[in-house]
Amino acid sequence: MSALDQWLRTTIEATLRDAQNAGKSVGLVWDNPSLGDLRTSGGELYQLGDRDAAIHMAANDPHETIARCEAELAILDAHAIVQVSGIGEDMRATQTPACRTCSHKHGVPCRTVRLLSSCYRHHDGYDDDWSPL
Repeated sequence: MSALDQWLRTTIEATLRDAQNAGKSVGLVWDNPSLGDLRTSGGELYQLGDRDAAIHMAANDPHETIARCEAELAILDAHAIVQVSGIGEDMRATQTPACRTCSHKHGVPCRTVRLLSSCYRHHDGYDDDWSPL
């Protein structure tokens, strides 16, 4: 497993854990309808009139994030680095790292993994050398 694969898997798994924990109760939620700026929907409080916050919450729904992270981890598994047998220039048997899916032997991790990692390029630990460009 390359440094990129390890970092990306750890980053995705952390995001997955955060999303799984987001749906858990954070304690008692109080509603005061007399204030006029809060309402309860499904046991949660929402500030009325904050459209940007509502759009952000909808775009980062824990169920969507969990599904996305599970798909990203499956892509990482599908594009894992494996050892491929071959014959070297000296006619000896060799083992060369290659992508399991792409069979690409040069520049592993493959472009697919690099593209996937670019979604997380603003996270701590991202190395610009991993850029797919």
